[in-house]
Amino acid sequence: MVYEVAVVENFTAEFKAADSVYDVAVNEEREKARSLEWSPDRINVDIARLRPSYTVDIQIWYNYLPPERRVFVDAADIEGAKTQGVMIGKMGISNAQLRRSPSLLTDLNAYHRFPIDPVKGSPTFGKPVALAGARSVLHAAPANALSPDALSPDALKKGPADQATAATKTPSSAGSQAIVIAMQSLVDFQQKNDALEAQLRLKKAMDDFCSALSDATSKSHGYWIFQNATPISIRYSNFTGKYGVEGGQLAIVRTDGGVDVTKLAGWQEMQRARTAKADYIPWDKSRYEVVLHFFSDPRDSKGDSKRLLTKALRLDQIFDLDQAKAGKRNAMSASFADLLRFSRARLAAHYHAPFTLNNVTDQQKPFYIVVRGEQVSENFYLPAEWMPVAEKPAMRSTKDSDLGGELSRLYDYGDGSRELSQAEFQSIFGPG
Repeated sequence: MVYEVAVVENFTAEFKAADSVYDVAVNEEREKARSLEWSPDRINVDIARLRPSYTVDIQIWYNYLPPERRVFVDAADIEGAKTQGVMIGKMGISNAQLRRSPSLLTDLNAYHRFPIDPVKGSPTFGKPVALAGARSVLHAAPANALSPDALSPDALKKGPADQATAATKTPSSAGSQAIVIAMQSLVDFQQKNDALEAQLRLKKAMDDFCSALSDATSKSHGYWIFQNATPISIRYSNFTGKYGVEGGQLAIVRTDGGVDVTKLAGWQEMQRARTAKADYIPWDKSRYEVVLHFFSDPRDSKGDSKRLLTKALRLDQIFDLDQAKAGKRNAMSASFADLLRFSRARLAAHYHAPFTLNNVTDQQKPFYIVVRGEQVSENFYLPAEWMPVAEKPAMRSTKDSDLGGELSRLYDYGDGSRELSQAEFQSIFGPG
């Protein structure tokens, strides 16, 4: 904020943070602020006088978890993700009137991320670290960053595809591959008509792409394995005053090489809106951890849930590839069904509680594949219809020793999210 006309009296600002606050500073000189206080989620800054051309630089160090890393995600988390978990609650002065000016925010780079390990902390705390997608107040926007006009209706219609940074690597022409694809639309528009037009164009682009991908994988003797689609919809934000176009798809397909997703119909349209990314993974290296979060009752009334992580599993250990070849997507393998039943049975026997994967109070269930690739970094949520399998009694065809060997670690949310020791872990899932 820069004031060039009059002296501003009694400036006050209130900020709300989604998570814990580490520190707050005003122009690196705390004495300039009459009060600088904060509760766990609220920061108040009061400055007695702002003279002409004086710039206020308020810095807040806080912990932030994006929705994809939260166990229980609600509407407030999705809204907070647009501002990295910090919102301006109010601003005021005593001798004039403040008015919001959207033009002041068009080139604002407000955030810089620091990696903080939730268990070990971080040796880089307090030092700028270049992370993918980080928004820094210390450096200018990169040369290949999208301009504010890049997501305009005209740009979505006819803008060059190279407006967006390339989000794939050149595919190999030989050998079996898994292609992991994320198409997520998070575009904002001032006018509802523009949002409606973008919604129609992006929906068509995604439909065209999925159809083209099916043809291309079939020609390369491949097939779809996984698909999680969220309809393209429009949502108005009272905070930003804009219409958001949201939705997309997550997909995993297998090919025998030669499929370049950037050449398929619909891809360039999605690239202009920065909604499409893909990774090509050699088939024998396509392994992923899976999060299995069990609750002692469907409403988690005791807050004592258990988060169980698998080791990196092959895709055929999770999905039934024979059914996938026959055209059935999202088919669970028999061995993964055994793993769900085994895990629940062992937890129930140890903690004496009837565990379930289905927390009815949570819309997005913490039941997903952890995908952390060069381009695609998402939680691939597994079908909700898989969850009841854990509770259905059935003979397991996979040995218990093999199933126990597929599990990695367990976190007890009834004990401060503590990770169980290896001895404790083995007492639950080891031979016995």
